[in-house]
Amino acid sequence: MSLGASFSDSFVNAWKDSNRYPFLLAGACLMLLMLVLTVASDDAGAEDAKPTWSYFVGPDGMVEISADGEYIAVGTYNNLYLFGKDGSEPLWNHTMATTSYLDISADGRYIIAQSTYEGGLGDGEKIYLFNRESSTPLWNHTLEDDSALIRSIAISANGECLALGTTVPGGTAKVHLFQKDSPTPLWEFTTDGTAGSMAFSSDGSYLVVGAENRLYLFGKANNTPLWNFTAGDRGYKVSISADGESIAAGTHVWVYLFDKDSSTPLWNSTAGSNLYTVTISTDGEYVAAGARDKKVYLFHRDGPTPLWTYLTEGNVRSIALSANGSLLSAGAEGDAVYHFSRDNSTPLWSYEIEGGTRDLAMSSDGGFTVVGTNPSDRYIHFFGGVGDTNGDADDGDDPAPSLVAGLAVVAMVAVLRRRR
Repeated sequence: MSLGASFSDSFVNAWKDSNRYPFLLAGACLMLLMLVLTVASDDAGAEDAKPTWSYFVGPDGMVEISADGEYIAVGTYNNLYLFGKDGSEPLWNHTMATTSYLDISADGRYIIAQSTYEGGLGDGEKIYLFNRESSTPLWNHTLEDDSALIRSIAISANGECLALGTTVPGGTAKVHLFQKDSPTPLWEFTTDGTAGSMAFSSDGSYLVVGAENRLYLFGKANNTPLWNFTAGDRGYKVSISADGESIAAGTHVWVYLFDKDSSTPLWNSTAGSNLYTVTISTDGEYVAAGARDKKVYLFHRDGPTPLWTYLTEGNVRSIALSANGSLLSAGAEGDAVYHFSRDNSTPLWSYEIEGGTRDLAMSSDGGFTVVGTNPSDRYIHFFGGVGDTNGDADDGDDPAPSLVAGLAVVAMVAVLRRRR
């Protein structure tokens, strides 16, 4: 017999005997209230979430989401998709070669995507710029060197500036900066190693670039870096605040925070080994990182000591923060996606994925998270609602505990009235 059924029988018997033993019913009411509070307390921990919707896209699902969560761009082995948040069917798709790098403007109006060799090796990789209204590109740009590979891509929040990092195996690595109205680069710059990570400030005034051996900060006007930084470490991953004032960077071992006016870090912190990803909140107050040590790290800009860490069951390769840093999502290989409040390291919810996550992105308010998965799953999953466990962003809290608690209080009042 269940605890609920057993307690229900006891409560009924106590009510029948309440004239003779009023305190028996009062005690039963108190026990009921304590049970409700215990269940509510248990529910406050991590829960298993359910996606609002999922869609099969095949291997290599890379994802980006607009700031308001209304539009989701997905790059796969042979298609670029655009989804709206309210439905599991794409608004449109564009058939193209493998899209491993893409980005979307804050309002979801512009999407930039890479395409590998469409005609086979020697055809040259391309980037495409789309308006969300159509699957027909506004323009495309083919790399001049047929052997060059695109290794990073970015678009400013306002959609006015675009950039990509390229490398020629055994040869030159470059940054290319575009304005949205032209497929001809505004400028190019040769970097010290492959530029595998880059990010714009909201208006495109600043571009931070993480190359294999060096970190660069550019203004959009020309290709002369405002400054560069190297500490003898490798593999710089980068993120920048909306106003461009704060820059987070990560290497194989270190997490750094910079002010845009200086190449001297404000602080640095160790983060296990082989840091895979780093991000900074839009307001520049919080920094999050994921690493090969299977941990999620959260920092405040005030210092290098993590506010907390969380150990997952896989390498943490993707991470996202809400605009004010109050919510965080992290994806682990061979494991799950986790959603946290910045207040503590207990996940608000998690969702186990076969093969784990490949990529994820979050809306500015943290209310929507989209996840691209590894080849063993091959779906994208869209989650709506903060801490939601049923996939419905509009559902409120479960009313049952409050209802039962209310009934317990009413029963106690009835006992007292019957004693008079």
